[in-house]
Amino acid sequence: MAVTRLDEFEEFYGREWRPENVVTVPGARLLHADRDALARDLGDLITADDLTDLGWLTRQVGVLSRTQAAQDRAQTRLRAVGPERRVHRPPRYTRAALVPVVLPAGATVLFDVKGCGVRPGYRPVPGGAHGLLGLGEAVREVALARLARTALRRAGHPMSPVGHYAIVDLGVDVLDRAGRPGEPAVLLVRQARTRPEFQWGDRDPGTGTAAELLDVELTLRRYGITASSSGAIRFRLRHRVGGPEVVRDGVVVPLEPRRLARVAAAVGFDGREVLIDGVNVQVTTDRRMVDFGCYRLADRFTHALFAAADRDCETLRGLFVAPHEARYPQPVSSLAGAFELPEWARLRDLLDGRPEPGQLDALLTAFLDRLPA
Repeated sequence: MAVTRLDEFEEFYGREWRPENVVTVPGARLLHADRDALARDLGDLITADDLTDLGWLTRQVGVLSRTQAAQDRAQTRLRAVGPERRVHRPPRYTRAALVPVVLPAGATVLFDVKGCGVRPGYRPVPGGAHGLLGLGEAVREVALARLARTALRRAGHPMSPVGHYAIVDLGVDVLDRAGRPGEPAVLLVRQARTRPEFQWGDRDPGTGTAAELLDVELTLRRYGITASSSGAIRFRLRHRVGGPEVVRDGVVVPLEPRRLARVAAAVGFDGREVLIDGVNVQVTTDRRMVDFGCYRLADRFTHALFAAADRDCETLRGLFVAPHEARYPQPVSSLAGAFELPEWARLRDLLDGRPEPGQLDALLTAFLDRLPA
């Protein structure tokens, strides 16, 4: 049963644990709910009647940070705000928080709510780090998490994604850099889990964890799924007068000659530019996969892979797999066809506007039901 107490989180994160007040959003609407996941994870704390009407869930998780709600540069203006509630921000949570929710039977559980605005001291950046989650991104996260679960189950791999429980409409739209309304801003409600210290503290992952996360990435690629090809962590190894150099986001990475030589040897550098993607599999402390916004589907892979052993990935100390190696996988049973299903096409068309709750729930459920087991 995936229920974690507030005091466990407080003890785990210690001084890095940050409580804050947020506002409630009276107009929040439930767009989609995975009632099977809620029933499975909450066990006997919840009844069938509680799952029929999830208004209690929407009312409590429908929150937005005070900083986010006080401006209209990143989203259209809220029609109204309700009473404040107390939530908690684990370290490095830039647009998510842990929200205590009182179940109808009286027990309090924690849900991880993504898209609830920037934390205190930060300013939303339109078109960038705006603190919100678009509806399309949320739907893709749910879909890709389900496909990742399928791939890992088929491979007999012990890793699995966290549960995704619901998508909640905040009633406002995300604004682009020019101030134009885009897709609806929503909340993605997930299982609450602690994150390992190499993600929030000062500890390095080490080669053992690097190997573990690399193994997950290589397993997913056998089924045409990757967490690491979005360009979020990408290096270019290229030839320059005097020898090779590594560049990230247009900036030369300062590497001492011995490390640079090891990187070049690890990826089989022959003078032609090599793209190196950093493994971007995010996990919880108990090794459940989380954060699927960077996941992609592909029929073929061509970039070298790097799993960092240091928190600072730009040291390029870790494990490499080059495309010419036998263990570098290409899809043998691709799941990429999932986004060619007619249910996805209908769902994509619906996402062009602001769907009614029943519409999105029906189409997203139909699409998820069509995905291979």
